[in-house]
Amino acid sequence: MQDVNVIADHSSYAEINHPAVVIDKEGNILLWYLLNVFGKAYQAEIWNSLGNLSIPLAWSMKSNRAGGWQHNSNHFCQAADLKGTIDPSLAWFQQGCGSCQWLDSMAGPHAVLLGALCIMHLKMYLHRLMAVAQQDEDMQAILPIWNSIYSSMSLMVNQKSPPHKDTNGQKVWLDTLLTVRCYTPLDFVIPCQGCRQEVSPGTVIAMSGVALVHQVNGTDGNQACLAYYM
Repeated sequence: MQDVNVIADHSSYAEINHPAVVIDKEGNILLWYLLNVFGKAYQAEIWNSLGNLSIPLAWSMKSNRAGGWQHNSNHFCQAADLKGTIDPSLAWFQQGCGSCQWLDSMAGPHAVLLGALCIMHLKMYLHRLMAVAQQDEDMQAILPIWNSIYSSMSLMVNQKSPPHKDTNGQKVWLDTLLTVRCYTPLDFVIPCQGCRQEVSPGTVIAMSGVALVHQVNGTDGNQACLAYYM
């Protein structure tokens, strides 16, 4: 994409290690990079909550490449005790082992993330509220315990990802990514722009996943990325 620039202070940076945004030539913000949003206590709470989902996480990994790279066992840290990728959504939620307990424990972090989204993209926030109000009866039964304004999530534990674009959503929508726990700093890379962002624990990235090719490199330690999207 030749129409995207990194804006941070007054210069472009190949490596970004402070708050920044990426915009296109039309002035649309395609990425927000927010360092250290969540402290260690919040991160520990989020990490511990993933224990409620240990069974579906373990079942999610495939050795035969079924389900694409997202579930390919080669993309997970083999030495980690907890690893895998699951995709909770308003439709999947009722079927998930431990999902009620996990979602309940995430009410506080979700409130922080949604407050940030309200500031970063108010139009999207309000549009989603209107869409929720129009869901069918099955969805209405789930909504009282679904404490995120997003319709879907991906919980990626001790996983790296190859360069890719996301296939759902729209360019003007922002997905929200949160990384937590104890690990050596990893890189969030936007190859086509030559941008490399150091993602320390507690960092939040809000981005247009359908517009920007992105990848996440592997790291040592325990790491979870919680991705929220429409």
